[in-house]
Amino acid sequence: MKQLVLLLSLTFFCPLIAQSNRQIAKDFDGDKIKDTVYIDSDLDKLVCLLSSNNFKKIESLKIRSLNFGNTLVETKNGFQFWNDYGRSGWINEFEYNAKEKNAANKNISYRL
Repeated sequence: MKQLVLLLSLTFFCPLIAQSNRQIAKDFDGDKIKDTVYIDSDLDKLVCLLSSNNFKKIESLKIRSLNFGNTLVETKNGFQFWNDYGRSGWINEFEYNAKEKNAANKNISYRL
């Protein structure tokens, strides 16, 4: 019976854990207050709320090909935005530059 409960629990809860991350709350600007970045699927944009900017909404330009396989991945100094497009796609890596008070962006394209 315990094995059946464990099997059912894994069947129902593992897909919930494996969902893509569409929001990250982390201190990006180094002031020890959590900032937020998220994907706005309605507007097809990335949105960032920084505490050093009084949580004023910063939006990216419209992403032309925002696909179902998009996700945010937390990195040591920032985050990556992954946008899978069939058998290819691209990754943008963002890091906050404290001196210039803006984000540095590295665009990485890939193809499977």
